[in-house]
Amino acid sequence: MIRVFHLVQRANTALFRAADRRLERQHAITATQLGLLLALLEQDGQKLSHVGAALGIAPASITGLSDRMAARGLVRRQADPADRRAALLWLEPAGRALAERALPDVTAMNQRLLADVSAPDQAVIARFLTHLATAAASLIDEEDMT
Repeated sequence: MIRVFHLVQRANTALFRAADRRLERQHAITATQLGLLLALLEQDGQKLSHVGAALGIAPASITGLSDRMAARGLVRRQADPADRRAALLWLEPAGRALAERALPDVTAMNQRLLADVSAPDQAVIARFLTHLATAAASLIDEEDMT
């Protein structure tokens, strides 16, 4: 039987370490920080909680991450006029420029990861990882897993 937990955890750790090294060296940013910038590049002015959920980051962690990025002038936090308890995140010009500069590197990393994988196998991988990301809680939290 395949040890899915172990393999996914090892792959996740290895990928993020390698990506962080490359992105830190080339752009002075981590993969997680770039993920936040790319989420805002796709749709600027998102609720902080939505960005955190999309990136799989806990509320306390996304707050700290956005604070550190705001201190670097990459993003701006603003109170949500529709919900005073919520904050919106906006790209600052430096954050937009950094995301746009780093995006080709992310594309190249993805292409390298999949270079030796056939198109049908890529589709299987995408389906499996999407399934894990969307259904993990319901699959693992079931009461009767015997």
